[in-house]
Amino acid sequence: MNEMNQSALNDKEIIPENPSDLIQCIAEDDYDWLTRQLAALFGFSDTFMTLWDGQQSSLKSFSGKREQVSEDLLYSLSALVHSAKDFYLIENLSSHPQTEKINIPSRLNFFVGVPFKTKAGAVIGAIGLMNDIVPASYNGHQLELLRILVMLLTDNIELRYNHKSQTDKEKLINRKFTHDLRNPLTVISLNAEIINMENNLSAGVRDMCNQVKQATGSMNQLIDTFAAIQKNAQ
Repeated sequence: MNEMNQSALNDKEIIPENPSDLIQCIAEDDYDWLTRQLAALFGFSDTFMTLWDGQQSSLKSFSGKREQVSEDLLYSLSALVHSAKDFYLIENLSSHPQTEKINIPSRLNFFVGVPFKTKAGAVIGAIGLMNDIVPASYNGHQLELLRILVMLLTDNIELRYNHKSQTDKEKLINRKFTHDLRNPLTVISLNAEIINMENNLSAGVRDMCNQVKQATGSMNQLIDTFAAIQKNAQ
Protein backbone atom coordinates (compact mmCIF):
# COMPACT_ATOMS: atom_id res chain seq x y z
CA MET A 1 0.00 0.00 0.00
CA ASN A 2 2.81 2.42 0.89
CA GLU A 3 4.59 1.68 -2.39
CA MET A 4 1.40 2.30 -4.35
CA ASN A 5 0.74 5.55 -2.51
CA GLN A 6 4.29 6.81 -2.93
CA SER A 7 4.40 5.92 -6.62
CA ALA A 8 1.17 7.78 -7.36
CA LEU A 9 2.18 10.88 -5.46
CA ASN A 10 5.56 10.99 -7.19
CA ASP A 11 4.00 11.18 -10.68
CA LYS A 12 4.94 14.64 -11.91
CA GLU A 13 3.13 14.49 -15.24
CA ILE A 14 0.11 12.51 -16.35
CA ILE A 15 -0.33 12.03 -20.09
CA PRO A 16 -3.97 11.53 -21.16
CA GLU A 17 -4.79 8.60 -23.42
CA ASN A 18 -6.84 10.98 -25.56
CA PRO A 19 -5.27 14.46 -25.97
CA SER A 20 -8.74 15.98 -26.34
CA ASP A 21 -9.33 15.12 -22.67
CA LEU A 22 -7.14 18.12 -21.91
CA ILE A 23 -9.81 20.42 -23.30
CA GLN A 24 -12.22 19.43 -20.55
CA CYS A 25 -10.04 21.47 -18.18
CA ILE A 26 -11.07 24.75 -19.83
CA ALA A 27 -14.31 26.52 -18.94
CA GLU A 28 -16.52 27.45 -21.90
CA ASP A 29 -16.34 31.16 -21.03
CA ASP A 30 -12.54 31.02 -21.26
CA TYR A 31 -12.72 30.21 -24.97
CA ASP A 32 -14.79 33.31 -25.75
CA TRP A 33 -12.61 35.52 -23.58
CA LEU A 34 -9.45 34.27 -25.30
CA THR A 35 -10.67 34.84 -28.86
CA ARG A 36 -11.88 38.36 -28.00
CA GLN A 37 -8.55 39.21 -26.39
CA LEU A 38 -6.56 37.91 -29.35
CA ALA A 39 -8.68 39.90 -31.82
CA ALA A 40 -8.11 43.08 -29.82
CA LEU A 41 -4.43 42.41 -29.16
CA PHE A 42 -3.42 41.70 -32.75
CA GLY A 43 -5.92 43.93 -34.56
CA PHE A 44 -7.76 41.20 -36.50
CA SER A 45 -11.47 41.45 -37.33
CA ASP A 46 -12.21 37.74 -36.90
CA THR A 47 -10.65 35.23 -34.52
CA PHE A 48 -11.64 31.62 -33.89
CA MET A 49 -10.64 28.55 -31.93
CA THR A 50 -11.28 24.97 -32.98
CA LEU A 51 -10.55 21.78 -31.08
CA TRP A 52 -9.40 18.46 -32.52
CA ASP A 53 -10.51 15.16 -30.95
CA GLY A 54 -8.34 12.98 -33.15
CA GLN A 55 -11.00 12.53 -35.82
CA GLN A 56 -12.64 15.88 -36.48
CA SER A 57 -12.55 19.55 -35.54
CA SER A 58 -15.23 21.39 -33.61
CA LEU A 59 -15.67 25.14 -33.32
CA LYS A 60 -15.39 26.30 -29.70
CA SER A 61 -15.31 30.07 -30.03
CA PHE A 62 -15.54 32.84 -32.61
CA SER A 63 -15.02 36.59 -32.33
CA GLY A 64 -16.29 38.63 -35.28
CA LYS A 65 -19.16 38.37 -37.76
CA ARG A 66 -19.85 34.66 -37.39
CA GLU A 67 -22.89 34.64 -39.72
CA GLN A 68 -20.65 35.60 -42.66
CA VAL A 69 -18.09 32.84 -42.17
CA SER A 70 -18.87 29.25 -43.15
CA GLU A 71 -17.85 26.21 -41.15
CA ASP A 72 -16.21 24.82 -44.30
CA LEU A 73 -13.77 27.73 -44.25
CA LEU A 74 -13.04 27.43 -40.53
CA TYR A 75 -12.46 23.68 -40.64
CA SER A 76 -10.38 23.86 -43.83
CA LEU A 77 -8.15 26.48 -42.23
CA SER A 78 -7.94 24.44 -39.03
CA ALA A 79 -6.77 21.39 -40.98
CA LEU A 80 -4.00 23.46 -42.57
CA VAL A 81 -2.94 24.79 -39.17
CA HIS A 82 -2.86 21.28 -37.67
CA SER A 83 -0.29 20.23 -40.25
CA ALA A 84 1.93 23.23 -39.54
CA LYS A 85 4.99 22.97 -37.34
CA ASP A 86 4.70 26.43 -35.80
CA PHE A 87 2.19 28.53 -37.75
CA TYR A 88 0.34 28.75 -41.06
CA LEU A 89 0.02 32.01 -43.00
CA ILE A 90 -2.14 32.79 -46.06
CA GLU A 91 -1.88 36.19 -47.70
CA ASN A 92 -4.78 35.66 -50.11
CA LEU A 93 -7.55 33.31 -48.95
CA SER A 94 -9.51 33.45 -52.21
CA SER A 95 -6.59 32.15 -54.27
CA HIS A 96 -5.29 29.50 -51.89
CA PRO A 97 -5.72 25.91 -53.24
CA GLN A 98 -7.47 24.73 -50.07
CA THR A 99 -9.91 27.63 -49.80
CA GLU A 100 -10.42 29.00 -53.32
CA LYS A 101 -13.60 26.93 -53.83
CA ILE A 102 -15.12 28.02 -50.52
CA ASN A 103 -17.36 31.05 -50.22
CA ILE A 104 -15.19 33.65 -48.49
CA PRO A 105 -16.44 37.10 -47.40
CA SER A 106 -14.74 39.84 -49.40
CA ARG A 107 -13.69 41.50 -46.16
CA LEU A 108 -11.48 38.50 -45.30
CA ASN A 109 -8.24 37.90 -47.14
CA PHE A 110 -5.29 37.56 -44.76
CA PHE A 111 -5.04 34.59 -42.37
CA VAL A 112 -2.58 33.36 -39.77
CA GLY A 113 -3.08 30.32 -37.55
CA VAL A 114 -1.15 28.57 -34.78
CA PRO A 115 -1.74 24.95 -33.69
CA PHE A 116 -2.37 23.81 -30.13
CA LYS A 117 0.19 21.09 -29.47
CA THR A 118 0.96 19.22 -26.28
CA LYS A 119 4.54 18.75 -25.10
CA ALA A 120 4.38 15.30 -26.65
CA GLY A 121 3.51 16.88 -30.02
CA ALA A 122 -0.16 15.85 -30.17
CA VAL A 123 -2.45 18.38 -31.88
CA ILE A 124 -5.47 19.34 -29.79
CA GLY A 125 -6.73 22.37 -31.69
CA ALA A 126 -6.00 25.57 -33.56
CA ILE A 127 -6.31 29.32 -33.21
CA GLY A 128 -6.93 31.34 -36.38
CA LEU A 129 -6.97 35.09 -37.05
CA MET A 130 -8.43 36.67 -40.21
CA ASN A 131 -8.57 40.19 -41.65
CA ASP A 132 -9.11 42.00 -44.95
CA ILE A 133 -5.47 43.05 -45.12
CA VAL A 134 -2.41 42.61 -42.97
CA PRO A 135 -3.24 44.69 -39.85
CA ALA A 136 -1.11 47.80 -39.53
CA SER A 137 0.05 46.70 -36.10
CA TYR A 138 0.94 43.19 -37.26
CA ASN A 139 4.59 42.21 -37.70
CA GLY A 140 6.98 39.33 -37.17
CA HIS A 141 7.28 40.11 -33.48
CA GLN A 142 3.52 39.75 -33.06
CA LEU A 143 3.59 36.37 -34.78
CA GLU A 144 6.21 35.21 -32.31
CA LEU A 145 4.11 36.62 -29.48
CA LEU A 146 1.08 34.71 -30.77
CA ARG A 147 3.08 31.48 -30.84
CA ILE A 148 4.29 32.08 -27.28
CA LEU A 149 0.76 32.83 -26.05
CA VAL A 150 -0.59 29.61 -27.57
CA MET A 151 2.32 27.65 -26.09
CA LEU A 152 1.66 29.13 -22.64
CA LEU A 153 -2.04 28.38 -22.97
CA THR A 154 -1.30 24.76 -23.89
CA ASP A 155 1.06 24.45 -20.91
CA ASN A 156 -1.65 25.86 -18.66
CA ILE A 157 -4.18 23.34 -20.00
CA GLU A 158 -1.78 20.46 -19.35
CA LEU A 159 -1.08 21.72 -15.83
CA ARG A 160 -4.81 21.87 -15.09
CA TYR A 161 -5.27 18.36 -16.43
CA ASN A 162 -2.36 17.00 -14.38
CA HIS A 163 -3.68 18.67 -11.23
CA LYS A 164 -7.16 17.24 -11.76
CA SER A 165 -5.82 13.76 -12.56
CA GLN A 166 -3.47 13.84 -9.57
CA THR A 167 -6.34 14.86 -7.28
CA ASP A 168 -8.53 12.05 -8.64
CA LYS A 169 -5.72 9.55 -8.10
CA GLU A 170 -5.16 10.71 -4.52
CA LYS A 171 -8.88 10.31 -3.79
CA LEU A 172 -8.76 6.75 -5.12
CA ILE A 173 -5.70 5.95 -3.01
CA ASN A 174 -7.31 7.36 0.13
CA ARG A 175 -10.48 5.33 -0.43
CA LYS A 176 -8.44 2.18 -0.96
CA PHE A 177 -6.32 2.98 2.09
CA THR A 178 -9.32 3.29 4.42
CA HIS A 179 -11.05 0.27 2.85
CA ASP A 180 -7.97 -1.96 3.18
CA LEU A 181 -7.62 -1.04 6.85
CA ARG A 182 -11.27 -1.42 7.80
CA ASN A 183 -11.64 -4.95 6.41
CA PRO A 184 -9.06 -6.71 8.63
CA LEU A 185 -10.12 -4.64 11.64
CA THR A 186 -13.71 -5.78 11.16
CA VAL A 187 -12.62 -9.42 10.95
CA ILE A 188 -10.49 -9.10 14.09
CA SER A 189 -13.28 -7.38 16.01
CA LEU A 190 -15.90 -9.98 15.01
CA ASN A 191 -13.63 -12.88 15.94
CA ALA A 192 -12.96 -11.31 19.32
CA GLU A 193 -16.72 -10.89 19.80
CA ILE A 194 -17.37 -14.54 18.91
CA ILE A 195 -14.66 -15.80 21.25
CA ASN A 196 -15.98 -13.59 24.04
CA MET A 197 -19.39 -15.26 23.73
CA GLU A 198 -17.97 -18.58 24.95
CA ASN A 199 -19.13 -19.45 28.48
CA ASN A 200 -16.04 -21.29 29.69
CA LEU A 201 -13.45 -18.58 28.98
CA SER A 202 -10.86 -17.73 31.57
CA ALA A 203 -10.79 -14.20 32.91
CA GLY A 204 -7.46 -13.58 31.18
CA VAL A 205 -8.75 -14.59 27.73
CA ARG A 206 -11.93 -12.54 28.20
CA ASP A 207 -9.83 -9.49 29.12
CA MET A 208 -7.73 -9.98 25.98
CA CYS A 209 -10.88 -10.15 23.84
CA ASN A 210 -12.13 -6.92 25.36
CA GLN A 211 -8.75 -5.27 24.75
CA VAL A 212 -8.83 -6.38 21.10
CA LYS A 213 -12.34 -4.96 20.65
CA GLN A 214 -11.30 -1.70 22.30
CA ALA A 215 -8.16 -1.43 20.15
CA THR A 216 -10.02 -2.11 16.89
CA GLY A 217 -12.64 0.46 17.90
CA SER A 218 -9.90 3.04 18.45
CA MET A 219 -8.35 2.19 15.09
CA ASN A 220 -11.70 2.63 13.32
CA GLN A 221 -12.10 6.04 14.95
CA LEU A 222 -8.63 6.97 13.74
CA ILE A 223 -9.54 5.89 10.20
CA ASP A 224 -12.75 7.96 10.37
CA THR A 225 -10.71 10.99 11.42
CA PHE A 226 -8.24 10.45 8.59
CA ALA A 227 -11.05 10.11 6.03
CA ALA A 228 -12.73 13.30 7.31
CA ILE A 229 -9.46 15.26 7.07
CA GLN A 230 -8.89 14.07 3.51
CA LYS A 231 -12.46 14.94 2.51
CA ASN A 232 -12.16 18.48 3.89
CA ALA A 233 -8.78 18.94 2.21
CA GLN A 234 -10.30 18.11 -1.18
